[in-house]
Amino acid sequence: MFGNIDWTALKFLLDLLSTLAVFLLFIWTMIKRKQKDNSDDIKNLDLRVRELENNQALMATHEDIGTIRSEITGLSEKLDAANHLLHVLHEHTLNKKKG
Repeated sequence: MFGNIDWTALKFLLDLLSTLAVFLLFIWTMIKRKQKDNSDDIKNLDLRVRELENNQALMATHEDIGTIRSEITGLSEKLDAANHLLHVLHEHTLNKKKG
């Protein structure tokens, strides 16, 4: 039964199948690794986008900046008024000492 089998050809066939299997396994591993890398990159990018969106949501709007600007203007006017009053009091004190 096994007397007519060409063992060299069978060994060559098994070596060829083994090499092909290793090559296919290599290709499959490379594809899977690339898919995992892409998946990880997408997750990291999604995390960065969420952080940026959260930071943007916390930023001041044009209305907030307008409110702050009007408050600063009011404080500036009060400071100018207090400075003017101080100047008037200073002049009054100087004039009182002279006269």
